[in-house]
Amino acid sequence: QNTGQSGGVKGLDLNVLAAWEMGYSGVGITTGIMDDGIDYLHEDLKYNYNADASYDFSSNDPYPYPRYTDSWFNSHGTRCAGEVSAARDNGICGVGVAFGSKVAGLRMLDQPFMTDLIEANAMGHMPNVIDIYSASWGPTDDGKTVDGPRNLTMRAIVNGVNNFTLTSSSWEVDITSYANGREK
Repeated sequence: QNTGQSGGVKGLDLNVLAAWEMGYSGVGITTGIMDDGIDYLHEDLKYNYNADASYDFSSNDPYPYPRYTDSWFNSHGTRCAGEVSAARDNGICGVGVAFGSKVAGLRMLDQPFMTDLIEANAMGHMPNVIDIYSASWGPTDDGKTVDGPRNLTMRAIVNGVNNFTLTSSSWEVDITSYANGREK
């Protein structure tokens, strides 16, 4: 709950207290963060990190750690992961909306080129383990560029929609925002 701590605007909240009070904390759910990596050693994330479901599509290895720059440019994925499942009651940063959930790092940005195949492989990575895929990235916000999924990525999205399972214990929904760039 935002009480104005750390210079924040009091009352500017995500309004999740009622859900938490009803027992919803994300336990049993894994969100795949498709981005520039996750700092899985961060105190807010290390206990909620699902290493088995993570992969680095930029380096082709199971360690999706961000390649930080001097300006911390490659920290977007870590920030997104924190919004989802940062630990609660540890006195560090904030708390994730689903603090009981796990996050998987799917590093696929921060490379000299992006291909349809890389996007599709990330979007279809371990669908039996990853419940939610978060893709909060897109083209440069220059006011002129419009982009969207290409053939293989669109097929991965359609496959996820057509083949998702809804049971009492698990469900998968792909929500993709291709209009969400990272610049002001």
